[in-house]
Amino acid sequence: MTDGIMVAKGPRARAPEVDASPPSAYSYTQPPLPDWLTEYRPSQVVAIRQVVDAFRDGAKVVMLDAPTGSGKTIVAEGVRRELEVERGLYVATTRSLQSQVTRDFPYARQLMGRRNYEP
Repeated sequence: MTDGIMVAKGPRARAPEVDASPPSAYSYTQPPLPDWLTEYRPSQVVAIRQVVDAFRDGAKVVMLDAPTGSGKTIVAEGVRRELEVERGLYVATTRSLQSQVTRDFPYARQLMGRRNYEP
């Protein structure tokens, strides 16, 4: 647990030692991050490193548990970029959160339930 952000990769997960340097999310091959993101918060850097390390250590699933407003989407995007994965999937429970992701990341696409589209 680091500043309210917990990363777990198994039943006895503990926080590994991590590199505190910022992730390499500002690569020229990646679309730009939102203008309002001038730097990651320290807890986000730690979370990104822990998730990346878990995947590189062979984890198939990693859960990130963090409070509202802690930047889980930014962490997930940082992980995607750090692992050089072409696409990611973000699941949101409300339309406003879905719209926020597409507003912050213009390259994202929003897919909603059938009821949200005209027949």
